[in-house]
Amino acid sequence: MALQSSDKAPGAARETGSEKDPQPTSGDAESSPHPPKALDHDNEKPSVNDVLCGRGGGTNSHVGNTHWRSLVAANKRLYLTLAKRQKMLVAQSIVIAVRSQDPPGRFLQKDEKSGRWRDIGDKKAQVSPKFPEEKVH
Repeated sequence: MALQSSDKAPGAARETGSEKDPQPTSGDAESSPHPPKALDHDNEKPSVNDVLCGRGGGTNSHVGNTHWRSLVAANKRLYLTLAKRQKMLVAQSIVIAVRSQDPPGRFLQKDEKSGRWRDIGDKKAQVSPKFPEEKVH
């Protein structure tokens, strides 16, 4: 099975293992390569490769979100044909593709109280990368 990626992350969204030998990351925040954490600097702003989590025009129009949606769309047809375990691998490959960019993409959510951006970590980022369970036309 082959996954597609965009020009921004060539080859990054490929399958991590075979159907008989999948190699997913554990998904635990402690053992994940990217656990949830606040950004290092108070004035740190999201980069063009970051995916902004939340609602509204600001997140929808952000270039990192546009790239992420294109990765999801490119893999939707495949995703809908897979068993649950393989769907997890597709979701993980999309997270890896975002994080493999230069500079690395992050999955950020803004803390309403402090106004600071926080990386939500890999586990939350791959929970459901916008793959609605519907027919693909």
